[in-house]
Amino acid sequence: LCCAPATFPETNERSMLRLLVLLGVALALVSIAEAGFCDSLSNGWHCDGTGPGSYSKYCSCRYVTSGSGSKKKSEWECDKTQEETCALKCLNGRCATADQVCGTSWVALTHNNPTCPVQNGAGGVLPLSYKTWKNVMDSATMTGASVAGAQSDVEWFYNLLDSLYEQSTTSNVTRNATMMPMALKAERNRCDSTYKQFSCARNLPQCSADKPANTLCLPACEQVSSCIKSFVDTCDSLALNCTNFTTVRQCTTLCNEFQSNLPASSGVALMPTISLALLTIVGFLAL
Repeated sequence: LCCAPATFPETNERSMLRLLVLLGVALALVSIAEAGFCDSLSNGWHCDGTGPGSYSKYCSCRYVTSGSGSKKKSEWECDKTQEETCALKCLNGRCATADQVCGTSWVALTHNNPTCPVQNGAGGVLPLSYKTWKNVMDSATMTGASVAGAQSDVEWFYNLLDSLYEQSTTSNVTRNATMMPMALKAERNRCDSTYKQFSCARNLPQCSADKPANTLCLPACEQVSSCIKSFVDTCDSLALNCTNFTTVRQCTTLCNEFQSNLPASSGVALMPTISLALLTIVGFLAL
């Protein structure tokens, strides 16, 4: 009878050698993949993926010279030298922070909010699809502060229109807001409603596709200008002198004042915050 081939138990040395070989193959594959990632890229930070768990990788590039004489040549080589894992996503080569990406849902803003209700149709100021930056949407404190700012602006504007009527100079009659004619009150109330949407969109700046978007704020701002003009025209039609009130407003600057992640070329991100009161001259320069 022929005996079966002899078998030898695997020693610790053989196991260790096999493990080292497998690790070497794995490292070689990773090195090839990493080298390939930077091959067609420039020196600097680059994204590998976009969502949560993506990477921000730094490619270090330089010319490498080989050969000599007539065979001497230089080649552009890039290798990954740094890497960061992104919790949110990678944008423009770097891991994004919460003020650089759009939020997904409000933690403290609903249709019941008295200043900036989020609701489609009647009764709503901001549509259900409206999003601002993640750091604001995820924070009840930051959302509350922004809404409080919007409410303060609305009250200021409402009082400003009252002040305009009270200080009209057609005659020496002393006026107060309770004496305002019904036609003028109607214009004031319409302006108040229009200004509320502008102020909410301004204090809770819109974010779309992780970029600043003023598609609600800018039209609302222009509507406020139109509403102010209508208020002034109505005031004048009643033989009151309200023409000191200007309707010229810098809507782009106003809508960008609280925006996040603005491109440096806009210049707005470098401006200090401008209060509404400072933009008013003797109470008659409207925002």
